[in-house]
Amino acid sequence: MMTRKILYLLLSLSLIGLSAGCGEKSKKGLVAELNSRADFDRLKNQPLSSKYGKTETVKFYFNRASKQLYFIDSKVYRLHYHFAEQVLGYWRGHYFFNEYAYSDDPDRDEYFGDLNYYPDLETYALEFAPSDGISSDQIAACYRAIKQSSYVGEELKLLAVNPHQQKVMSAIEPKVDLLFPDDVFKQLTYQPLILGTCYGYLRKWTSDSLKKKWPSPQDILLLDHTPLDLPPTAGVLCKDFQTPLSHLTVLCANRRAPFASYRPLFTDSLPQVDTLLEELVKMTVTNDSFFIEKATLSEAQLFWNERMPQKRVKLSSDLEKRGLITGNKLGFKSVSYTGSKAANYGELKNIPTENGWVPTAGHAFAIPFYYYYEHVQQNSIHVLIDSLKQFPSSDREQTKARLKRIRKAIKAAPVSPELLQLIEKQAAAKNMPNRLRFRSSTNAEDIPGFNGAGLYKSKTGIIGDPKKTPEKAIRKVWASLWNERAYYEREYFGIDQSEVYMGILVHRSFPDEVANGVAITINPYDAGNPGHLINVQHGETSVVSPPPGIVCDQLVWIHSSRLRDDRPVIEYITRNSSGKEVLSDEEINELADILDSIRHHFYRNSRSRVKENQYAVDIEFKLIGPHRDIVIKQARPYPQPANP
Repeated sequence: MMTRKILYLLLSLSLIGLSAGCGEKSKKGLVAELNSRADFDRLKNQPLSSKYGKTETVKFYFNRASKQLYFIDSKVYRLHYHFAEQVLGYWRGHYFFNEYAYSDDPDRDEYFGDLNYYPDLETYALEFAPSDGISSDQIAACYRAIKQSSYVGEELKLLAVNPHQQKVMSAIEPKVDLLFPDDVFKQLTYQPLILGTCYGYLRKWTSDSLKKKWPSPQDILLLDHTPLDLPPTAGVLCKDFQTPLSHLTVLCANRRAPFASYRPLFTDSLPQVDTLLEELVKMTVTNDSFFIEKATLSEAQLFWNERMPQKRVKLSSDLEKRGLITGNKLGFKSVSYTGSKAANYGELKNIPTENGWVPTAGHAFAIPFYYYYEHVQQNSIHVLIDSLKQFPSSDREQTKARLKRIRKAIKAAPVSPELLQLIEKQAAAKNMPNRLRFRSSTNAEDIPGFNGAGLYKSKTGIIGDPKKTPEKAIRKVWASLWNERAYYEREYFGIDQSEVYMGILVHRSFPDEVANGVAITINPYDAGNPGHLINVQHGETSVVSPPPGIVCDQLVWIHSSRLRDDRPVIEYITRNSSGKEVLSDEEINELADILDSIRHHFYRNSRSRVKENQYAVDIEFKLIGPHRDIVIKQARPYPQPANP
């Protein structure tokens, strides 16, 4: 096997062509200087990553030994590799190019990067790949060459996408102005979340509007806030910025509804919006903008017909399985009597990692559908449920009143004493704490064609507490099956309401959590750099529906390689308001290994046609206790495809 040094030497030799007389090579789309904004505009393209939405980029190549600099037409050469192959004559293939063109070798003379312009900031900055092991001296050489050879001059900054780059860039002398992800993110006005086109009636909705009535699936909403509940709509524009893992983003992804955030939505005069309010329109969400234009009823009707589910979703259930289902019997095969959440959670114990097994709360158990079914049958609540069929769901007031009556009846009726005794015995036998978490687990979530994220409630019950009892927690979880949002989401996707049942996953609660987060096992910003998107926050502050103004650490762990000293290759998109990273490098590595293992296991048991590194699993996790132990709280398939 060739050593890394020999392979790097081969790369260097293959790149000599440019400095040694590659005059016979094609130089289409290359310039040695950028003398004006017009020069930049001729070469610019959208970046490969959509992390910051509206960004313009020109790729560059610099050879420090030969002093040769090329600004590259980023439409002609979409990747640096294409430039190296077609112009430099590099022949060893894409893998070796990535491995050594971005290496940490101190003798490296060839450098590749992007000159970015951020319109919302009116700022230019050099960006290097987050996996690039480039040193301070090497960055400084690139910076000086580009500053001297472009009209940008002294306004040029360096973008530090991770702590490693911040460290090496800060060491440059004389000092260079740095740009951080938060600097970019805070100034952005536009954020694409779900790309696509939709048709509907353009309507403004405020916090008060959603409290009084709900929109229809034929509406495109302009939202002044991020609602906790949102019924099916054709598309969404929201004033608040989101993450790809927010509840609102996941809802729109599951419904295939285009979604973008635009900060000036309710503050500036927007002719393309204001003149079309209440009109039938076509809305298109792209990586760098959104477009709204008038539409005809015929083209809108065609779109609506295609969007609606063409066949009803069939649910399976086993109502005869009684007794608690202990952790060693929970897994994919238990889904028909425990629901998807409990089944997926139980499966985690079967997944090996580099350091053992996927860590979970331990001693979890499930309450099967049988006890919910017994509860509604013995207390005649099934009569109220059956009565829903007598009235059309479009009669919202009547439906709302009947759903409320069902929930009230479920919460008023006593839970089977047998079940409560089983729970207390199980908790005592496994030496579980008295404080337990009761989590909804239905057969109407995490199934093909229906994600169901965030539809149902989870509650805490404390054994021996006269007020916060397990019985109250169980009844509240069961009742959440019939909240208005869940009912109408199931209606939209064609689910037979009479086939829906609720199980419950039970495990210890986490009062000692020091951080919580959500991850998906893909890089939604750049499919060409597979990895994991991780959103994480200090303490208990939610990352999927945070309070206004609260931002979490949002980072991408890139799968292809790691920096020297085994540091993970990460790219921060946003940073939390404390300014201190929530996760250490070691914790990021450990979490990434767990995410890899979960994705591999779920992928092997799926029928997905995408490649494994593009298969998305939505995973919730916590760090608990003084030792900051990672615990996986939930795993579920994420709606495909995930974009931007």
